[in-house]
Amino acid sequence: MIELSSLTCAATDMVQFIKQRYCMDSLLDSSQFMEVTDVMEDLRLLPPIDAPVKIIGVNSNYYDSCNEQNLRIPKFPEFFVKFSTSITGALDNIRAHHVAKRIDYGCQLAVVIGSKCRNVPRVEAMGCVFGYMIAQDISARDWNVLLGGQTLLGKSLDSFCPLGSVIVHKCHVPDVNNLWIKTIVNGEERQCGNTRNMIFKIDYIIHRLSQFMTLCPGDIILTGTPAGAGAYRTPSSFLKPGDLVESEIQKLGKMRNKVVNPYV
Repeated sequence: MIELSSLTCAATDMVQFIKQRYCMDSLLDSSQFMEVTDVMEDLRLLPPIDAPVKIIGVNSNYYDSCNEQNLRIPKFPEFFVKFSTSITGALDNIRAHHVAKRIDYGCQLAVVIGSKCRNVPRVEAMGCVFGYMIAQDISARDWNVLLGGQTLLGKSLDSFCPLGSVIVHKCHVPDVNNLWIKTIVNGEERQCGNTRNMIFKIDYIIHRLSQFMTLCPGDIILTGTPAGAGAYRTPSSFLKPGDLVESEIQKLGKMRNKVVNPYV
């Protein structure tokens, strides 16, 4: 482990670090002169960003996901939001809240915005990206659908947005539109897709959102989940205490989150 702020002016807060717009090559060169320390076994891995201004998700943004739900391919992206209090770390527990009976998973590629943008043209949109990480969009399906369509409540319960384990800078992901993405529950592969099956690509999503709002450094965009979510399996298969959810995206790493009772 290297503490970047020991020999540089790098901020210790990730959003502030993104705003500094460091040259990654220069920072990498500086790191060779920094002290490397061992990671202690009891060290808790925090989420890379814990208080973004916005967390915005895209519904039904994979062709295979629309097919399994018998949905028409949308002409425009449909967005939802999650609150930052739903964020938890890549190795933290997911709490099975008593108010949620049908808890579902959905591994997603998360885009981290790197610069403030408004009305950005599609051809310039990728220049506004800082990097990428893994997200699990945990949802209470009973609130999303059965109990009045309360999507905000169903997606924003505490611990319902595991993030991590790191942010990979965009320079290390040359083709973000061709990454495999997986969810494994209790050793069983539930989702296995590829980002090339996104209906609306990242550049269009950023362009579309920026027509309505200012996107800020550290904002997080969840770009959709492939087929295999528990609600659409036969029979349906929702998460319960004791389940282990593993999320993995090519080049971005892996997360392991255990589902626990809410007061554990």
